[in-house]
Order: sequence, then C-alpha cells, then structure tokens
Amino acid sequence: MRDDERSLHELLLELDRLEELREDLLELGIRSIEELDARIADLHRLVDQMSGEQDIGNGPV
Repeated sequence: MRDDERSLHELLLELDRLEELREDLLELGIRSIEELDARIADLHRLVDQMSGEQDIGNGPV
C-alpha cells in the first residue's frame, strides 16, 4: 500500500512506532542494522551457552 493511500491514523501510528524503536536502539547503543544483527547473534550465543551449562547441572543423578 502506498503512503498516500493510508489514513492519517495509520501514518501517525507508524511514525510513533518508528520513533520509539529509534529511541530504544539508541539507548542500547545500537546505531545500525549491522550492529543490531551482531548484538542478536551475541545474545543467541550467550543464551545457548547458558542453556548448555544449565543442562549439565540438571543432568541425571
């Protein structure tokens, strides 16, 4: 759908969402999509590592 076919309400909602997203990213120190992708990958690795450690601690007795 083209921007000129959308209602003012829809445009304002998107604008608000994008501004909030921008603020959140800046608070996290993320300034580009590449930084966002790298942070997501780092967090996935940390979660996988921590999950593996918990599995070892909860293994059979």
